[in-house]
Amino acid sequence: MTLIKEASRKNDTKTVELVVDNVPYQVKITPEKFNEDTRFFIEVNGDGGQMYAWYPDLLKLRALGEDGITLPAGLEEAISHMVVKTVYIK
Repeated sequence: MTLIKEASRKNDTKTVELVVDNVPYQVKITPEKFNEDTRFFIEVNGDGGQMYAWYPDLLKLRALGEDGITLPAGLEEAISHMVVKTVYIK
């Protein structure tokens, strides 16, 4: 993963440009509280976005809903690293 650019936060949304496996991505991550948990609305290359649950014991994201989109493994890992920073490092 190569981080190209990280934009400042606006309304807790973090926007990053990165390259994973030689593929460029623009990723927007917005944390949202749901009961006691934080879920994440993640947009990749302007795809309209998808809500993901964060599983801290696995350090993994899981798409929510019937139309859940599975991210490429390298991209999911890169986004998971960003989520760890969002959840645990403020």
